[in-house]
Amino acid sequence: MNRLSTWMAKLWKKARSHRAFRSARGDYILIFIGLVFLSVAALPALVHIDSSTSASEMASDARVASLASSAAPMDHVPDSGTRETTIPEALVEWVRQAEFDVAEAAVLEETAAMEFDCMVEPWEEISIRSTVVGRIDTINVERADVVEAGDLLLELDADLARADLELAQKRADMVASIRSLEVRRSLGARREGRAVELYSQNALTLDAKDEILAEKEIATYDLEDARDRHALAKLQLTRERARYEKRRIRSPVTGIVTDRLMTVGEVVDDEVVLKIAQIDPLRVEVILPAIEFGNIHRGMKAAVTPEIPGDKVLVATVHLVDRIIDSASGTFGAQLELPNPNHEIPAGLRCRVQFMDVPVEQDELARAEPIEP
Repeated sequence: MNRLSTWMAKLWKKARSHRAFRSARGDYILIFIGLVFLSVAALPALVHIDSSTSASEMASDARVASLASSAAPMDHVPDSGTRETTIPEALVEWVRQAEFDVAEAAVLEETAAMEFDCMVEPWEEISIRSTVVGRIDTINVERADVVEAGDLLLELDADLARADLELAQKRADMVASIRSLEVRRSLGARREGRAVELYSQNALTLDAKDEILAEKEIATYDLEDARDRHALAKLQLTRERARYEKRRIRSPVTGIVTDRLMTVGEVVDDEVVLKIAQIDPLRVEVILPAIEFGNIHRGMKAAVTPEIPGDKVLVATVHLVDRIIDSASGTFGAQLELPNPNHEIPAGLRCRVQFMDVPVEQDELARAEPIEP
């Protein structure tokens, strides 16, 4: 009985110290084991143990069953040649269940605390090209420069494109012909009224009246033609402005210039001139074992610990999860969104990620604030 009590005390101490019992589930298991311990502690008053039982006879396949083989009920006194030991089967089952719950809780705790290797990458990497052939006149950025969306990066044949734009602008501003034709049509309308009145008084011939009416209609058509030509000039201005902007290449995103591949004076013909990386937010790529499929969901939070700076723990959000498992490696991928508003975290870092069980909505993405380790 002393051995059984000692073993139960060790089990009690191990359960109290194990991190699995820091959860609510662990509290229930801890109470259960305590009850079992108290039950076993009370057995000396009810059970008489044969002190001559050897250690070899107490050994068995199950550790709890071996303890059971050393116990005998109080109302049974063993004969000198007989060693009969019994223990309530319910107690044995309780102890076995307690060991199973301890092991299960430990596995769950270790799984929840499991970390996976990951890689911090730019959210997007963009190659800046030109859609038209031209000579580079200016490049306004260098490698490692920070650019905002819409910033002017470079210009191609800017002088020629600017001259064409100014010519189109001038044509679109020409309205003198329209004004002169409006005056001419107004005069024709007045002459038409007088001609009709004079003709009714037999003071004007029919040919003269028809000629005046025709002049008024011609002035009307000339005015419409001038207005159409002015509308075409405006459309031409819009086209020239678009052609001009095609030669003024701007940044599509806010990010960092990672490479400059050409210089002023070179002719661009579908070559990459600049490369820009968007680093707010950052993209965290993680490869997960197939056993985790179904446990990772979009919107779930995760604690990301990059190599630098200083092992700071940051909050990221699961952006997407692959729906296909790679059969060769037995893995699947997940992508996390890691806010980086101040550009403090460089892309290209290795990291560790630990997923949390609290999902969030996509519009409630956590910002990159440190978490106390």
